[in-house]
Amino acid sequence: MSIVNDQLWRIIIAITMPPMTTATLSITSPTETSMVERKAGHGRTADSDLDQVVRHGESMEPTKETRNHRKTSPIDVPGFARYSGTQAHDGDIMAIPQSRRLDFTEIPVVDLSKLVAGRDDAATIDALGAACRDIGFVYVKNHGVAPELIDNMLVAARAFFSRPMEKKNEIVMNERLRGYLPLRYRSYEGEANAATSNQEGFWMGIDRPLNPANRLDGPNMWPDDDDRLCDAMEAYYAAASDLAGVVQRAFSLALGQEPDFFARLFNPEQSLLKINHYPPQDNPTTVSDIGVVPHSDEGGFTVLWQDENGGLEIESKSGEWVEAPPLPGTFIINLGTAMQIWTNGEFSSTPHRVINRSGAGRYSIPFFAYPRWDAPIKPLIGDTDDDADAEICEVYQLRNWRSIFPLTYPPE
Repeated sequence: MSIVNDQLWRIIIAITMPPMTTATLSITSPTETSMVERKAGHGRTADSDLDQVVRHGESMEPTKETRNHRKTSPIDVPGFARYSGTQAHDGDIMAIPQSRRLDFTEIPVVDLSKLVAGRDDAATIDALGAACRDIGFVYVKNHGVAPELIDNMLVAARAFFSRPMEKKNEIVMNERLRGYLPLRYRSYEGEANAATSNQEGFWMGIDRPLNPANRLDGPNMWPDDDDRLCDAMEAYYAAASDLAGVVQRAFSLALGQEPDFFARLFNPEQSLLKINHYPPQDNPTTVSDIGVVPHSDEGGFTVLWQDENGGLEIESKSGEWVEAPPLPGTFIINLGTAMQIWTNGEFSSTPHRVINRSGAGRYSIPFFAYPRWDAPIKPLIGDTDDDADAEICEVYQLRNWRSIFPLTYPPE
């Protein structure tokens, strides 16, 4: 069975590359050398199930100037406030245009069954590496997370989010991202891309005592009269963490590194799990008031489950917003800015947003694979600098979270 859908590389969208790279995408024949083979030294084109492979232009390698840009502005990505509404001739504000719906042939669908079973399958690793270089998004199937874990999450989430607001606010989230994220929270206050997100959520992580040496650590917060949310999220977290370990090993091998290259950056575990609820929006007119503001995730990578209502959109290289529809039985994995920095831009992080036009409430479950608290946020692959001033993850995350979730911080 092919590890990717049959028409994976027949048509591929030129998804946004980060602003520091100038690489171009082109479709090549199966006889040409694959990107993984050229850069990592272990890929196989002739033996793989890929119909065609994607090749970068010669401008792939980032310059020192662009590496410095990554280190000084790690979340400065395209698309944050690119579209602010269209003014009609009669003075009325027009709705944000409906985004084109992607075909499943435009984002790879990779079968992880061999990796989950403990086999370092070269064709699967090649497919993941190509998607990370060229798109930053990939669907994965046969991922090993049991469907009943998702079902239990949804039952618990619907019960929690249906509570009165005053009850939910009793456990409102803190600066360590534990607890309830209120509906219509604000982000990027004082910046050009300041926005309201029509989303509410609930966060949890590894339950640890407060730690002055690591400000990311802390206890979780739960409803005191219902254990369902705690039970469901802890069980799902364990399964998603196992999957993240499989992905970390595959990413390491796709980059030609030792198998535990990324495992050393992610352990001890600092990842977070969140359940999202998006009320429907019929005709949003500005990206400053949609389901979630355009952004790139700031961590290593995200493992996302989304329900059948859709609404996730990604920004193409040309600036077009295109919908990444739900595909039953799959997760979406998208890369974060820390991964882009570590890999010197070889793996790309792509801006995305959510507009829930389904007419019903939308649920999604992102597992954010964050680095360990003291992991350096600087280029670690390729032409690297000995940057003694590079941020560690704790400083990097708290700085970003202060901008994304200012409600958790008192006014200065």
